[in-house]
Amino acid sequence: MDQIADQLSTQVVRVNYTNRRQRLKNWDLPESDWRQLLHGLHRLNPQRGIANSHVAAVIIWSEVTQAEAPRCPIAQNLRAAGDTKNLTSRVNMLNEADLGRGNHFRLRRRLSLYAAQLATACDQNLPLHVSAADVVAHEMRLHTTASP
Repeated sequence: MDQIADQLSTQVVRVNYTNRRQRLKNWDLPESDWRQLLHGLHRLNPQRGIANSHVAAVIIWSEVTQAEAPRCPIAQNLRAAGDTKNLTSRVNMLNEADLGRGNHFRLRRRLSLYAAQLATACDQNLPLHVSAADVVAHEMRLHTTASP
């Protein structure tokens, strides 16, 4: 029994969420990545819709750190500046898009793929750079294989 417990304890990948939060303390979603993540999602209007780069950054940060959106430094900075503009409700609405279809769903999936790569960079102490073009290409392959 001890041998099995030892084997299981060495196989478990432990995520250092404190490290992730420290690494992402000053991180923000680059504007060029945000534009790339919107590529091909023609009916999304970032100015009028629920999605903007701040909302996307908060969702990515929350997914990487497994922390609540209000704890995100970006959200805290916006709140302190009085520039929240329904940030919490927009984050919640886009998170709910994870359950549906359409362009909001596709954007939400892209944010998750981006977050997964950013988490890997954090865990491996690599530069916090994600290829948004690779994320979009991956999501487009997923979309193509899922379409009837």
